[in-house]
Amino acid sequence: MKVIVILIVMLFSACVSAAPLTSIVAFGDSLSDNGNLYEFMHHQVPLSPPYYEGRFSNGPVWIEQLAKAYFPVDTASHLLDYAFGGAGISDDPDDEAIFTLKHEIDVYLLAHQDKADTQSLFTVWIGANNYLAIPDDVENTVQVVNNGIVDGVERLVKAGAKYILLVNLPDLGRTPAALEFDSQTQLSSLAKRHNQELAASFAVLQKKYPAIHWVYYDVGASFNNILNSPWSYGFNNTTGTCYGFMLGKSSHQSVLKMVSKVKEKAADEQCDGYLFFDPVHSTYLAHEIMANEVRNLLDAAGIEFAYP
Repeated sequence: MKVIVILIVMLFSACVSAAPLTSIVAFGDSLSDNGNLYEFMHHQVPLSPPYYEGRFSNGPVWIEQLAKAYFPVDTASHLLDYAFGGAGISDDPDDEAIFTLKHEIDVYLLAHQDKADTQSLFTVWIGANNYLAIPDDVENTVQVVNNGIVDGVERLVKAGAKYILLVNLPDLGRTPAALEFDSQTQLSSLAKRHNQELAASFAVLQKKYPAIHWVYYDVGASFNNILNSPWSYGFNNTTGTCYGFMLGKSSHQSVLKMVSKVKEKAADEQCDGYLFFDPVHSTYLAHEIMANEVRNLLDAAGIEFAYP
């Protein structure tokens, strides 16, 4: 009898854990922002057009495309996007900046009675804004960023999250901004160190919380694959931007400052063949590739979503 009871409990647990997910919750920066900063800035940043309806690209970003793939009907109600353009990591407890991972998670938990939905996929992709200005203390910055990501993820886990997707960084040294400011080596090194630390942190999180469904998307590797064989992905320009920009002389400027210097007339409004829309943000096609690769990862992990 005892064995039968144990088997029933195990079967019930398996059924519960296999329940389809009903929503996606996104945290991060402009790469995942579906118009949040645009609304906050009263439709002034990023300028639309040329930016697509406040996205930092020429179309919906990857997280929107991923959500639409799983929830083709009423997609917006199944995607809770808290990402903000310009967001980063801060270890200053007195930092009142709105755009940080900590504050994004604060807003989510405040709206959900300090509980994370057990049937939501939580995505965290952040860090680039801490590096693009090229910090003076590289190792300290890398540690601050990765510690901030781990702290945020653990808050979600302790609040009840069961499904978490972490995303690393592409090679920032191969962006048009890096080429423009002759900072390829510094930015490539920063992205590499970040990814090394994040991978190590991910391994620790997996061991510390084995009951969580963990997924890791190596966008750095994906980005390199595109750059090494652009034509096979539909790109013929991986160094320029499909929209004209007027950049300053200093590389020590934020992404939002770069975006605010957009020219009024597009060099190629369709962006056909371009990997980059502006000096640091990719085009719609690149976001589509990311969404498809993430979906393949989730499917391979056996994570299912409740279709409408």
